Amino acid sequence: MERGGEGPTQLVTGIHLNLVERTLTFDVEGSPAVNLRLATYGLTLERVGLSSAPVAAPEAMDEAQKTVTMSGRLKTAPRPGRPDRSGNATTYARFAAHVDGEDDAHDYVATFHRHTAPLALRLRKEDQITVEGYPHQSSGERRLDTFSVVNLVRYPGVPESGQPPQRSAR
Repeated sequence: MERGGEGPTQLVTGIHLNLVERTLTFDVEGSPAVNLRLATYGLTLERVGLSSAPVAAPEAMDEAQKTVTMSGRLKTAPRPGRPDRSGNATTYARFAAHVDGEDDAHDYVATFHRHTAPLALRLRKEDQITVEGYPHQSSGERRLDTFSVVNLVRYPGVPESGQPPQRSAR
């Protein structure tokens, strides 16, 4: 199929959800072509089959794999959360960060995963932090967007690179 000014594309003819393996498989012209897998560290996009032709998969899948770095303040003290799907501890807190194109700070419920969970428990309300992770839009009008934190870039008690460590009075 050709679209004006673009190269050939193939139509997605089916989408299959596997809850056990946590994958979405996109069939292209009747054959499995792409798997979108939810891994413990984020989303992965895998090509399946022997076809080397370009696959017309949603552009959002490529964007979903990119982490975002945000700076902001904790609006609540971090608290222990429920274990994630792999049984690892999590921590959560409200987090307000500047988002390009918005006048006011954007409020998130931040969930700290893996090594960031115990670090977050040492933080306090109003601490300035810089985090790396994945933003997720809420499914409801009255719910806050969420932010899955996979790395704490800057937080109180950690020196900037090139500076000696400072002792904390905590």
